[in-house]
Amino acid sequence: MDSTRSAAPALRPLELDVRGMRCDNCAAGIRKALAGEPGVHDPNVSFALGEARLFFDPGTTSPERIIGLIQD
Repeated sequence: MDSTRSAAPALRPLELDVRGMRCDNCAAGIRKALAGEPGVHDPNVSFALGEARLFFDPGTTSPERIIGLIQD
């Protein structure tokens, strides 16, 4: 075993209620913004459910930063 290799980042799940979306295009825009954020993985945004689910690397981004992306 090579002890010089770094461990993979521990991704954390995040589920958020997202209010104010008016259509699937809103959800697609939020998903695109989340997908472009370093440290965000597998974003899934549902207009029908009013929620966003994703995984994030806490060493790269934070829930507060992710919420800020959604609010913009």
